[in-house]
Amino acid sequence: MERKTGLIERNFTLEAFKEIITQAGVVDFFRDKGNFEIYYQEDQICCVCEVRDYKGKRWFLYRLRDRRNDGPSFTRSRLTYWNYSGEFDVPPPDGLAVEISRYQGDPSFPLTNRFSQEVVEFIKNPFEALIETKYGLNDWLNTWRLVFYGNDTVFPGQFSLVPFSSNISKTLFNLTVKLLREGGYRYLTSIPTWWHVALSNLRQGFKFYYEEDKKIFEKLQENLRSLGFSNQEDLGIRMKSSWLFMLQFWAQRIEELGEIPESLLKPNERNFVFRDKNGNIITYLLSPERNLWQILTL
Repeated sequence: MERKTGLIERNFTLEAFKEIITQAGVVDFFRDKGNFEIYYQEDQICCVCEVRDYKGKRWFLYRLRDRRNDGPSFTRSRLTYWNYSGEFDVPPPDGLAVEISRYQGDPSFPLTNRFSQEVVEFIKNPFEALIETKYGLNDWLNTWRLVFYGNDTVFPGQFSLVPFSSNISKTLFNLTVKLLREGGYRYLTSIPTWWHVALSNLRQGFKFYYEEDKKIFEKLQENLRSLGFSNQEDLGIRMKSSWLFMLQFWAQRIEELGEIPESLLKPNERNFVFRDKNGNIITYLLSPERNLWQILTL
């Protein structure tokens, strides 16, 4: 299915975008899984591919968004769901840039195979669980412990037990770089929602666009090493590390309510709260008020 609107303000076509999705094996992957529908949409600055099952549940999303109007001149387009009007959102001045967004899971291994529906919703969006009125902060902590200490640890934000095919992801990434280079783009950029995604981006050659973001990220890494979570080649350690960063947002909420988060944690968990030399909690850098930009020179 396709939908097209608006005047084009990007240097890649929907047809070329569909081609890299097909060449990477996404279409064949879901065709082999059963009853899935692939949707393509475009507006003046974005091309999007979504794959949904027969119940309407989304298992894959891939979006490329031209960034030439980010910053003070930003105007939201139909397929843009985030704000890019801040002072930190101004794109590089020496070349065109595209933002990449990814959301993918393997429907053959849903989280519900091992977790209750309530825990599944928590894993899929622990940020949302922090602000849901039905979810008390003590319940949040207890569910966090269940996931963090459990044998079935997965990444926060994940919605399948088995990661999406790395071969398809790598091929799609390489085809995207080729497509954008041919379109005259110089940069590929990303706003990783999760720590483990930021780490994956760094391994692909991305860098932090702002030096201050790099320094905070390195400080967070130091906290991990102090807890013995230094081997980030180990998948289980990366998963638990990402959940440790989620715990900092819980600790912030507790402090906002006038409590001391360490007092609510078990003795062996109290050093799980990461603080700077002034006693302030250090969190992963993304927030609705401040986008965390990573950038790759094409």
